[in-house]
Amino acid sequence: MFNNCQNIDELQKEWRKQALRLHPDKGGNAADFQRAHAEYLRAKQRIEANTPKGLSKNQLEIIGQVGEALLKVSRGEDWISAALGILRKQ
Repeated sequence: MFNNCQNIDELQKEWRKQALRLHPDKGGNAADFQRAHAEYLRAKQRIEANTPKGLSKNQLEIIGQVGEALLKVSRGEDWISAALGILRKQ
């Protein structure tokens, strides 16, 4: 249910959607809601364990963009085009 979530923001968005769908007060089943909540907590632990501590969201985005640029260069794109792609996103 939460395996595709790569960061806390994505996870929280998906959890809100699932909670509204599964909550007993909204017509859902209590057992299904509890299972989803347990899965949410496991996904949260996984994401937190794989997220560098002390970095802001902006810093993490920049690291991701640099990684994308390095992949482009490794596939043969010239480094100037890859670097300009990062700058355009800023």
